[in-house]
Amino acid sequence: MRHVTINHTHWIASDGYTTNMRILEAQAPKGVVIVFHGMMEHGARYDEFAEFLNAHHFHTFIPDLRCFGERAQQQDALGHLEPNQGFEQLIQDAEELVQDIKQQYPELPVFAFGHSFGSLISRRLGQTLGHVLAGVIASGPPTDAGVSGTVSKQLVKRLIANTSAKQPAEGMGRAVFGRYNLRFFPALSSNAWLSSDPQSVLRYDEDPLSGQTVTLGFFHELLTATKSVNALANLYQHPRHLPLLLVAGEDDPVAFDGKGIHALFDAYNRVRVEDTQLTVYRGLRHELFHEFERIRVFADIAGWLNNHINAPYPASIRKQGS
Repeated sequence: MRHVTINHTHWIASDGYTTNMRILEAQAPKGVVIVFHGMMEHGARYDEFAEFLNAHHFHTFIPDLRCFGERAQQQDALGHLEPNQGFEQLIQDAEELVQDIKQQYPELPVFAFGHSFGSLISRRLGQTLGHVLAGVIASGPPTDAGVSGTVSKQLVKRLIANTSAKQPAEGMGRAVFGRYNLRFFPALSSNAWLSSDPQSVLRYDEDPLSGQTVTLGFFHELLTATKSVNALANLYQHPRHLPLLLVAGEDDPVAFDGKGIHALFDAYNRVRVEDTQLTVYRGLRHELFHEFERIRVFADIAGWLNNHINAPYPASIRKQGS
């Protein structure tokens, strides 16, 4: 893959909050992709994907979410969101960024991509700014955990009441992510569920801006957002004409080992979204972009983007990756 220049800059939200932004501008651009990273990571982990999109003539914008990355660390806010307002603030940030980019590139289609927690943002944008976007992509999306999610939220609320929203959620983290790792036992890392590539997992483990313990406040917002974005009433807010691509690894515990994302695909079809595509990759885990076969995933996404620059795909498609 050819080397391209990444513009390391910053973006200022309407409330004055400043976050790091990575921008890769393409020659003869066909569209713009905004990348929203997941929890316990940062935008730099998507550079290889952005370089691939750049080679396929897509501008790429990668902001650090306001609770992650270097600036959050500098402000002692790494991994924290305020209960009942943190996720909505992230959505407001994302909406403002989309509008800024549309003003800068009014002639180009804009796509929202999100991984894991970031997919809650990209999917919510589809519900609030679906008339502006050209398409939404969700990688490894969290799906509604039902009763267990409700019980977990009540537990988090009690813990916050007894301690603080800024209290590190170490117990919750062990309960959730330890469960994710069980099927890969014995494993060299507690994060083996992220990727089948041990070197990718090692890089994550050694990254000072990844894998940190989030707060109880963040878990509150994660559980709230997962329930809200997946609620039937909000799924109906996704315009029928707005294309949606869902991708996940078959061995991804966040997507319930591929089963949850099939249910999500069916839910979007029930609300009659006309252009929904699902691809599940055999043998791959949560972080598709850090797997051995990541270039194939990049190519599939670039192909989908190219198919949706000018016209929507005619029908929903369920695919099983080989």
